[in-house]
Amino acid sequence: CSGKVYFAGKPHVFRGAIDAEPGELPELHVAVPRRGMTPLPLDLVFGDDHRIDGTLGDGISETVSATGWRNTWNKTLDPLSDILAGYFTALLEPDASDGGIGDPNVPQGTGFFSLTNVASGVATWSGKTADGSLVKRSSFIGPDGEFGCWAPLYGNLGSLQGSGMIDGTTRLISGATVWTKLPPIKPGREYPDGFEVTLHPMGGPYSPTILEDTVATQFSADTPNAAITFSEGGLAESETDPNVEGTIFKGTKGMVLTVPLPTKDPDTNPNPGKVKLRLIAKTGLFSGTFGLSDPNPSGAVKPIGRTGSFSGILVPSIGSFAGGYFKLPQLPDPDAEPATTLKTSPILSGKVEVLPIVP
Repeated sequence: CSGKVYFAGKPHVFRGAIDAEPGELPELHVAVPRRGMTPLPLDLVFGDDHRIDGTLGDGISETVSATGWRNTWNKTLDPLSDILAGYFTALLEPDASDGGIGDPNVPQGTGFFSLTNVASGVATWSGKTADGSLVKRSSFIGPDGEFGCWAPLYGNLGSLQGSGMIDGTTRLISGATVWTKLPPIKPGREYPDGFEVTLHPMGGPYSPTILEDTVATQFSADTPNAAITFSEGGLAESETDPNVEGTIFKGTKGMVLTVPLPTKDPDTNPNPGKVKLRLIAKTGLFSGTFGLSDPNPSGAVKPIGRTGSFSGILVPSIGSFAGGYFKLPQLPDPDAEPATTLKTSPILSGKVEVLPIVP
């Protein structure tokens, strides 16, 4: 047999022979070669349930578990079931027990992805982590609805790695992934110390019809009926509150999410953060910007304006109707060493949500 192991973002090809003793599960034991480096010991057991379990070592002292599954689906002879096939959306929610929630050294936004599964079993997922890193991969669905979540990030100095599962009855998505970023050689403005957090995929099937049904049952017919809220990401330091009430409704070309235009009267302005957003009802993706205005920390008379950009996805099949992240440059700090400006201050990630307004 032959295969390929990705280690620290680099592929390593191996060949070996499967040991298949009568009455026992087949096994594979191979040292994966690496040019100029210690081989990686790989040990796998092939179960009779189309699954693989085993371990992978770093060739020195560390060992991690390895698990996988065989693609049992065939477009013609055994197509993926209707329960598992189709288009799904999900949020990457942080683990409450992991210690990252509320930590300014960890992105506080919510990552998200969409998952498209076809009859042949091929699964394609595409999304973003809470710092805006794009993740797009393809794999295949396991015999019980499993799918892999893996993508190298930050020039192989980080990754998103784990797995999810689609429930065979409810069609809801669950799972666990680890999001890692190592400190880069050249520190930038976004989380230069790195981080490691556990995220849980949470979602389910999505379609414009599901969206319409959810809005009809969960949202008021009054205007406005949707709250667009922003939190964390350094917003507590701003005098501008970007939270805004909008309206989601069925227009002539499908579902629409709108927010009111800002006005100049500070006492009655319905949109002080000048929020602009766009919803693509077909995919559930939404994006936009907001603006903040604050006194200049240097003491200058002219206030400082900042723009935050946000992205997210609708997940009407779970309690959180929609979620995502925003990125915001922090206020300059003239007392820092060295002093920071609007072009050098840290960029933090915060959370954006869209929730029904309860009458």
